[in-house]
Amino acid sequence: MPSVLIRKGGGGSSSSTGGGAVSYDPFVADATKANGTTDNRAYLQGLLDQYQYVRIPKGATGDWVISDRLIARSNQVIDATDAVIRGSAATSLLTNTARVNMTGRDSNIRVYGGTWNKAVLGNALTAQTVLFAFVDGLVFRDSSMISGGTAAGGRYAVYLWNCTRFRITNINMNVSSDGVHLNGANANGEISHIYGTTGDDTVAILARDNATLELANTTAGGLGDVENIVVEHIYVNSNKNGVKVLSGRMDDGTTQLTVRNITIRNVNSTVSAYGVWLGGDPNYTALSGGVIDGVSVDTLKVTSGTNAAVQIHKSTTLRNVRVRNIRGSGQLVQLADAATVEDLVVESLNVQGTNRYVVAIAAGTTPGPAVCTKLTLKNIFYNASSNAAGLVSTANGSTLTALTIHDCHVARAAWAVGDFATPTNVYVRGLTSVSQNGWIHTATGGVVTVKEAALSTTSANESVTAVAGTTISSDDFGFRVKLGGIAKTVNGRAFNTDNTLTCGVGPVLCDGTTWKHLYTGATWT
Repeated sequence: MPSVLIRKGGGGSSSSTGGGAVSYDPFVADATKANGTTDNRAYLQGLLDQYQYVRIPKGATGDWVISDRLIARSNQVIDATDAVIRGSAATSLLTNTARVNMTGRDSNIRVYGGTWNKAVLGNALTAQTVLFAFVDGLVFRDSSMISGGTAAGGRYAVYLWNCTRFRITNINMNVSSDGVHLNGANANGEISHIYGTTGDDTVAILARDNATLELANTTAGGLGDVENIVVEHIYVNSNKNGVKVLSGRMDDGTTQLTVRNITIRNVNSTVSAYGVWLGGDPNYTALSGGVIDGVSVDTLKVTSGTNAAVQIHKSTTLRNVRVRNIRGSGQLVQLADAATVEDLVVESLNVQGTNRYVVAIAAGTTPGPAVCTKLTLKNIFYNASSNAAGLVSTANGSTLTALTIHDCHVARAAWAVGDFATPTNVYVRGLTSVSQNGWIHTATGGVVTVKEAALSTTSANESVTAVAGTTISSDDFGFRVKLGGIAKTVNGRAFNTDNTLTCGVGPVLCDGTTWKHLYTGATWT
């Protein structure tokens, strides 16, 4: 709190301290008024209307009960440390003036502590435990959130709409829906140190939402791009996703909204869906389309059954996505269902005992296949469970235009580079492999060209397998491979390792029908 000095203790007045700073002594609410039965809403709201710094202590004989939301205003501090604030009606427990008036903006609201118990759930916008909108400079921290009922969407513990410069931190969740949910043009914020259990997504960052849960559906009402959000230290059991980031579009159906510069790090969660979901949601028109530009996922450990640790899908264009240091019980990274990723980097992984590929690009059904223009794998140590999987898998109908591999090690893989059903150019700039079944396999739709190859093997099968109607070709003498599976193309290049072929072992060049040893001139057709 750089502009406000706070002294705890004392009366309810405020005074100048010189130098432009203001010190607020808190007005301490009368704890004897909290007995778990009496409606304290009018009393507490009266204090908030009169004093800028209000301390709500633990109730003398019970919870603080409120029948309507408390309304905070600009430059207000609420310290509810040790207090339990319990709702007795289907309404939010805390909001702010600009949200109530739906005009103007508030600034510098700080809320510390408190157990906020949404005992009566409500529907749509009355179902949110704490709802802040149009706030510049918000702190909500050191609190516990409680909401009952069966697990379901749409009842958010902490809901932010069009807020900037916010910090939501050190929150314990025991809630039946989302933990922290952002919607609208939120920017420049931090969500950190979230614990407990959520009935839906733990953290959701959305450009749009279900229409019944939006405050307005125009840019004037708070819609716009979402940017510069940090999510870190998330330790929650979630009934859906650990972190969800979705873009969207305006109601005209064409104006795309962009979510940019999102950092997700240090997440350790058990989830029923995905550790991180990036994309859109075609179940809602407003959440189809849009752009996500610049996402970093770093240090993710997720127990998700067979679901992906990082799932990228659903009718969205993504750019500049970087995933590093992740572990999961299922697929690590999966693209599906009409996601278009222009630049995806997956790096710094230690994968042990798996039978799944590091990256899987699925065909998808509705609304369509996944597309990845450029995939880069860097610094990955991959040890399969037993001659299983490999680095990359692509499905027929999906797209992977270019794959680049830097400094990776693969052991006991079925196909060290991958299993492809797509036209893909492969650039290998450092790959060692032990005890592999082969380098590359293609299925229906596969047309793989090895453009660069810097690789080595130990006790490995240096073969490739192209099923009927597919091809694997090589343009680099560094591709150490048994030539039998390589297509004969004009100016094809490889390093033959099969000593049974008449061209001999070594670098070979193809004229379209015959392979010729670069040094001895021996040939094989």
